[in-house]
Amino acid sequence: MIKGPTAYWGLPIALAALVLAFQLPSCGGGGGTVTAPAGVTRGTITGFGSVFVNGVEYFTDNDTLRFHVDDGPSDISGLDNDVFRVGMVVEVHHGADDTDATRIEFANNLEGPVAGLAGNGFSVLGISVVTDGATNIQRDGGATLADGAIAEVSGLPDSSGVLHATFIEVKPAATVTAFEVKGYVVANNLGVDNSFTLGMVPNAGAAATIQVDGATVFDTAGGRAGLAAGSFVEVRTASASAPILATAVEAQGSETESPDGANASIEGYPTNIYAAPKTFTLMGIGVDAAGAVVYEHPMAGFAEITGATKVEVHGTMSGGKLLASRIGPR
Repeated sequence: MIKGPTAYWGLPIALAALVLAFQLPSCGGGGGTVTAPAGVTRGTITGFGSVFVNGVEYFTDNDTLRFHVDDGPSDISGLDNDVFRVGMVVEVHHGADDTDATRIEFANNLEGPVAGLAGNGFSVLGISVVTDGATNIQRDGGATLADGAIAEVSGLPDSSGVLHATFIEVKPAATVTAFEVKGYVVANNLGVDNSFTLGMVPNAGAAATIQVDGATVFDTAGGRAGLAAGSFVEVRTASASAPILATAVEAQGSETESPDGANASIEGYPTNIYAAPKTFTLMGIGVDAAGAVVYEHPMAGFAEITGATKVEVHGTMSGGKLLASRIGPR
């Protein structure tokens, strides 16, 4: 679709899950170098006709690059609704002051065998997953969501580390033998019993136990010895059930990296909430809410924020933290 009109950062907060600005070099007058701001939006695909992320339309054309990060480094040709699906949590690169998409990336949270399916809940590789009426479930080759089927899951974790699935691709068990899960190292017990725990959010209550052995490949800073609590990693395994033995542990890009002054809008479930000095953590990012003066109805103030409250926070990045200007319910 033809790229569209200019948009501005004053968009309502409910229209974006995560908007982070970063810097790209560009040429300036006199042969010098200046920085031109660009934008990145992270959120759930809500529709097509270009790509809608949390209700905002990001315009695409033949120059837009489309990636399934877990499937390799090459961009994928095709229409937006052939490459992506409603419910996928994606990252859209665009201009700071427009919604013209230059690059769209999808990476799952996890992929592995379904276990303990009961009602709207199940687990994959030790991580708890829940669905609701809005979860888009795609079934490949007649596969059904049942114990033993392979589920590739994309979604948003809550404060306890339970993954709320927005998209699930169900695959026949025989078609996939290599599995993966991305998350935060909650505790490192490698020196005790060759294991560590992995959760969807830092300090997750619901965490998976990962075993390692001499064949496990560590692609992390400092290798095995450098696997620190709080690290964001991907674990690959061939284990269909516990004990989950990692074949590889690979460091992933930090979700908190963003330059000072970057505009940000984040959606998620708060953790580590402190009434004084009004701080909490959201999707791995520290939030300073002391300057947040706008609380949207029905929220009356900071006291309304709990670990079970899905919120959106808008503000600017400073020193790796988000200085909130607005907080409201999602």
